[in-house]
Amino acid sequence: MKLMELNKYQTPQPTNLSREKIFEVARKIANTTGFLPGNDIRNYIKKVFNAEIVDQKGNKYKNIDTSKDALFVNSTGSLLIFLKDGVNDLRKNFTIAHELGHYILHSQFGIIPIRAYRYGSHRLEWEANWFAAEFLMPQEEITKLKNEGLTSVEMSDHFQVSVTAMNIRIESLGL
Repeated sequence: MKLMELNKYQTPQPTNLSREKIFEVARKIANTTGFLPGNDIRNYIKKVFNAEIVDQKGNKYKNIDTSKDALFVNSTGSLLIFLKDGVNDLRKNFTIAHELGHYILHSQFGIIPIRAYRYGSHRLEWEANWFAAEFLMPQEEITKLKNEGLTSVEMSDHFQVSVTAMNIRIESLGL
């Protein structure tokens, strides 16, 4: 993907949708595109959204600060995700889904060219996290697995997310 001049990207703005509405959006995207819990999110996003995912090692975009996770959406709707080093693949899965949340919610499927760095705790990041959580770990399936007696470690393996992400999701759902 060819990056535009950095000043041509907009700073994304929150949608101010409710958490439940964002969950609905995540479920709808998963259902309409065939994403199932535990699928390979990296291959999925490349195939379905024609995304390019760049790990910090071997980064060919030398003018981009990749010390943080980041998303760039060009005016053509192209999606470029940077993943920082030092985190395991299960943690990166959540980051990829988080950046997909920004793409869908804040760039409106690539209509608005945006640049988003993952940092801080504010409404914009909450929305992307809510999307990622429901997309990767649907509430309905978590409830079912919890009722079947699966542990958070077993569920993290099932959903292909870190144990930390799984525990946060279970807690946030009050289960």
